[in-house]
Amino acid sequence: MLSTRWVRKADFLLAEVGQASHVVANPPYVRWSKLPKSLASAYRLALRQTATRGDLAVAFIDRMLDWADGHGSVVALVSDRWMFAQYGAAFVEEIAARGWALNVLEERPSAPFIRDVGAYSAIVGFWPVKRRPSGGVARRDQREIHAELVGRHGTIEGAGCVIRVGPALGCGRTYILDETASAGVEPEILRPYLARGDLAGPKPRSSGLMVACPYDVRGKPIDLQDWPGFARWAEQHRAALSSRSCVRPDGAWWRTIDAIGPQWMVSPKLIVPELCQRPKAFLDATTSIPAHSLYVVWSCEWPTTILQRVLNAGLMRITAEACAPQLKHGYYRFYRRFLAQTPLPRWSTLHLDQQRRLAATSNPIFAGCFEELFGFAPDAE
Repeated sequence: MLSTRWVRKADFLLAEVGQASHVVANPPYVRWSKLPKSLASAYRLALRQTATRGDLAVAFIDRMLDWADGHGSVVALVSDRWMFAQYGAAFVEEIAARGWALNVLEERPSAPFIRDVGAYSAIVGFWPVKRRPSGGVARRDQREIHAELVGRHGTIEGAGCVIRVGPALGCGRTYILDETASAGVEPEILRPYLARGDLAGPKPRSSGLMVACPYDVRGKPIDLQDWPGFARWAEQHRAALSSRSCVRPDGAWWRTIDAIGPQWMVSPKLIVPELCQRPKAFLDATTSIPAHSLYVVWSCEWPTTILQRVLNAGLMRITAEACAPQLKHGYYRFYRRFLAQTPLPRWSTLHLDQQRRLAATSNPIFAGCFEELFGFAPDAE
């Protein structure tokens, strides 16, 4: 009798909002792009715009807050990824304006589900700002250290570094050619390919694979009539290449999704994997084209080898521990926006003695200068 009166089965996002003192849930972690179009449209009509981005868990949390109506308490077991995404940051900012404070109660609860899942979860709570519970979270120390370093030195982009993600090619691995497939294509069109698996030692190793780059020195698509070897190769794949959604009618169907411009000819550069257990910068002195899962850092001021040494000494690690979402087995999703928040002073602001010590081949001399600048001993190689 009680279950009949108390339990109601309905679509929580479309049901009429009531009032509750406590709202507890394990919202689904589903990307909006995976929803049927009709259901997604109905949700978007019923929900705030800031709650309809990224994944459905944010929409559930927003509706839970509506039920609590500024007076109750809301707790949810969720995937932690939305908290590190841009749409998540916008959502947290919006609910803060409505008087709600987000508090991470348990960053990585032990075995929260019966079966294994592919992402770490978190238990989060929301209370009206005036009665937000006291206490810290597991990452507070790292975040405080990171914030202090950024406040003192600025960020890697402010230090004159340029960060780019490897260009998206599209059409699977069609544009990645082995020795046989690349035999008839003009050498000027081909560039070495750099994948995540090639980053195994101090410097990237060559896999022998090449990327077909159908662009001129200005980054504009080439004319097939001028490159008969590439034209023959492209014609073999025309059905797949021309059917892509990025290809406009009567457009350059042989082009990659992202244009591969002259900036990719600049070397040396640092390569940083997006998925990593510990962020590490690899030095690439070639004109290789990195995979779309790799980030590239070009330095306008810092000598590249010194920059690599400084970043790998702990600056990127602290940034990942403070900012990046963590997956299973200790892996981080070190997205570009986290990499861009790595603390780093401008090379030109350092004293000449500091520059010389950071460039020293002696590890103790380097370590002493690093600790003087950043307040902690460098990580072991």
